Amino acid sequence: MMGSAPLRLCLLGLHGCAIAFIAACGQPQRSPLEWRTLHAGNAIAINDGIVDVGEVRPSARRTVRLEATNRAMTPVDVVGLHTNCGCLKLPRFVKGQAIPAGSAYALDVIVDATGYQVGRFDQSVYVRVAQGDRRWTERIRVSGLVARDLAIRPTLLDFGVVEPDREMWATLTLSSATRAWTVTGVEWHSTEPGAPAPGFTFVKGEGNESQLRITCVAPSSSGLHSRSLRVRTTNADMPEFVVPMVVRVAGGVTVIPPRVPLGRCKQGVPGPWFELLVEGATSVRLCEVREGGETESGDVLEIEIGHGVRERGPTVRVRYSGNPNEQSNFAATVVLRVQPGDVTVNVPAYGEIERDPGR
Repeated sequence: MMGSAPLRLCLLGLHGCAIAFIAACGQPQRSPLEWRTLHAGNAIAINDGIVDVGEVRPSARRTVRLEATNRAMTPVDVVGLHTNCGCLKLPRFVKGQAIPAGSAYALDVIVDATGYQVGRFDQSVYVRVAQGDRRWTERIRVSGLVARDLAIRPTLLDFGVVEPDREMWATLTLSSATRAWTVTGVEWHSTEPGAPAPGFTFVKGEGNESQLRITCVAPSSSGLHSRSLRVRTTNADMPEFVVPMVVRVAGGVTVIPPRVPLGRCKQGVPGPWFELLVEGATSVRLCEVREGGETESGDVLEIEIGHGVRERGPTVRVRYSGNPNEQSNFAATVVLRVQPGDVTVNVPAYGEIERDPGR
């Protein structure tokens, strides 16, 4: 029987993990090991065998300490460790480690996302234990989501109501654990023809945050306008990203609300309808749906024009179509042709896809 040295697991390449301890075959009754996690000095019980250790970005590490208390009257021996994936790496196993009756042993889990691809994962570590002549395997399920190193906020630039042809400016805050990178360019990703090119100033911060100030000119025509900006960087994790923006130029038709936040949508399942009011219009029709700056058939969105007419104008309904091929966050522009004036109104729509692991 060993002393008080903690049992340590080094889990390589994981993020936002959940860990489940589940009794396998050979253990007909409840495991005598009771697991909890230590967070900010407090002991928290692991409900349903799952603990969330929070976010870890690529190239970053985080350690969470778990404790297993032996509630039996006799010791429980740890006789082996293994994984089902090369992305989970364990330390060299030392035979003879035991958890005495009533005692607690520490289990340090090191989450290291170095080299791991952005996206969800679900892997397992197996701990073989014994108590007298009885042997069984407890499964440690490790699942979660590796996020990008570069975080952007806000995710939508809303300039509010401005006068035609006025200069506008906004600031993006960019957070990254990687220091050796910069912004190399800002350009229109989608906009009306003839729009002046945007300008930008990039200021590297002292810590992990930097500021990107963007300047541009408001459209000449009244109404709601949506555009997208493409930002190019030297950050290897995110060499470029697109930020949608919306501005309402004073006068004319107004769309209420000015954008369509569809929230989290389940992959392959049509989402709930989101209704817009086109205030001040006598009629409205759909011109096109732009996805990623290109004119597409609108397979991500389902749109109903003229679903109803209120006192202040016609309405439009938008929802996620349930397209099973969509696997990530999406952003699109719904282009409407509105009367009177035969003007074009762009309405940004965006949401997140909750992937179906069975697809």
